[in-house]
Amino acid sequence: MSMKTTMLYLYVETPLHAGVGSGLSSIDLPIQRERATQYPMIQGSGIKGKLRAAAEELTEREQAPFSDYQVVNIVFGPKNGNEHAGALIVGDARILLFPVRSLNGVFAYTTSYDVLSRFTRDLNRGNGTIDWKLPEEKLAEGTAHVTQNSRVAINNNIVLEEFSFEAKTDPAVDRIAEWLATNTLPQKGATQADEYGYWRNKVKDSLVILPDEDFRDFVVNATEIITRIKIDRDKKTVASGALWTEEHLPTDTLLYVPIYATDARKTKEIGNKKVPEMLAEDALVTQQQTRVSKRQTIEQERGQEAWSCVKNIKKLEKKEQQEYRSLARSLNSMIQINGLAQTLGFLKAKGKNKDDKGQPKKNAHYYLLEHLTHWMHQHFNTAITDASDAKNDGLLIWVLDKDTFSADYRRATTECLAFGRWLSRFAEAELSENTSSTNDTGGEVGNG
Repeated sequence: MSMKTTMLYLYVETPLHAGVGSGLSSIDLPIQRERATQYPMIQGSGIKGKLRAAAEELTEREQAPFSDYQVVNIVFGPKNGNEHAGALIVGDARILLFPVRSLNGVFAYTTSYDVLSRFTRDLNRGNGTIDWKLPEEKLAEGTAHVTQNSRVAINNNIVLEEFSFEAKTDPAVDRIAEWLATNTLPQKGATQADEYGYWRNKVKDSLVILPDEDFRDFVVNATEIITRIKIDRDKKTVASGALWTEEHLPTDTLLYVPIYATDARKTKEIGNKKVPEMLAEDALVTQQQTRVSKRQTIEQERGQEAWSCVKNIKKLEKKEQQEYRSLARSLNSMIQINGLAQTLGFLKAKGKNKDDKGQPKKNAHYYLLEHLTHWMHQHFNTAITDASDAKNDGLLIWVLDKDTFSADYRRATTECLAFGRWLSRFAEAELSENTSSTNDTGGEVGNG
């Protein structure tokens, strides 16, 4: 029976919890980890289930290659599991790049000799090809390898979290970073905007190869911990004892998944000979088409629009960039503290500046309201009047309209918060920072 292989890459766009149930440590719901290394991982059964769900969604829409459930059953196996196994075998997701907070460059993509060596072995097993080798110089304690034009190194040093490393450049790291950017992250399609261009460039100038022990310590101790509560539906208060913590893989983590395919176990008769319903290479093609069809997620669309907004702000003067950066970073806290309507009203009121000649002048508040309004018009509700040169308050008017239902208002709040996270991330990474101790972001907008 023939075997074909490929590699699936998972890029974490929002904090990801692939749990194992209750834990015995201080974290109530930890993530899945390898036994020996304690590296984060995701079991292959969960990934295969998600791929099957995506295939079944295509089947419901009668979209190729899964135009009927027969193809789904051949690739993934029938649901009852008694007739035959599926042709697709999904391995566990393993860590490849882990984001760690950096004193310079916001964060670094970290990896290690152990992780890259395992990745090379898994890729070679699938007949994959790489054109790079690990740096020959072994890492001493307290040192790290970086690219030659590293954004995270300062004076030949890197500070990750509260730990300092001596930065050593090596051309081999540049070749590794270039290969990862080209082969593991989505590339620009012929008809698509290049929403991952920033992240591919980020890998090229922010890759750090750490000593194995230090990398292990970061993936164990630098994950994201979120505290959650349960609300009593009747009393609208916190339910007694319903407080727990969840561990998540942080945004911008990269994992890889080995995918294997065999000839279909289900056979058909051609003449007097039984042959597989589907060959191994065809099973891999259907799996890859499932991934492509799901690639353009709403999170990617938010990121693409936010990136476009921040790029336009970057063309403005430094002071205006600083104001927008500060305002974008505080947007979500203002919405959570004061509500969406009051926050929009605050942006509208503060966006009434005039120039020396008494003509209306756009400022950071005006631009932020304009960006929110445009996004919500395009991707939430076309009843919201889009922003234009003359007006930018279509979202505010819609929120205050008596015909806007409370459920729509809540969904709009959630969407603005989701879009605001992308604006904050890109603004912090790309715009000039205001070094003054005060700024007029509002906080409690009633006092702005």
